[in-house]
Amino acid sequence: MGHGQQGAVHWPTYGFPLSIGASGEMSLRVEDSRKLLVKLVGTENFLGQQKLVGFFRAFLMTRVKTYIAQVMKSSAINIFEIDEHLTAFSECIHKLLILDFADYGVALERFFVTTIVRPDGDKQYEKFRSCISASMPTLPGEAPPADGPDLCPDGGPEGGH
Repeated sequence: MGHGQQGAVHWPTYGFPLSIGASGEMSLRVEDSRKLLVKLVGTENFLGQQKLVGFFRAFLMTRVKTYIAQVMKSSAINIFEIDEHLTAFSECIHKLLILDFADYGVALERFFVTTIVRPDGDKQYEKFRSCISASMPTLPGEAPPADGPDLCPDGGPEGGH
């Protein structure tokens, strides 16, 4: 899914943006081959695998960057907690992507975020890490609830996007 590509997420609580990225896996299935050909081939007379992969990689990176930022902001989850919620995070982004792929006659069968890429060493990130570390509970009894934040409060794309 990702190859070190990062997008900025602005953290309003702390007043600065952070660049984060993601990598993962997905599987696609053509549902409407006519729609796919009309949308992608256009004036070209050949649609090879390399061109198809290239198109969907760019398409996916653009959408995923946007959706990562939206989901993280709407769920108020910070970059240090996301690994604990990768399954729910993946499911939420998967739901958001389904309609985007359907526009091309393609079904997004599976979608998994396996890694969130943090900008270790970045000045803003280190500042953010310090802020979060200072506000985290230090005693085991003070830990936040195990269920964590609701990553998809609206249940996916039905509310429009």
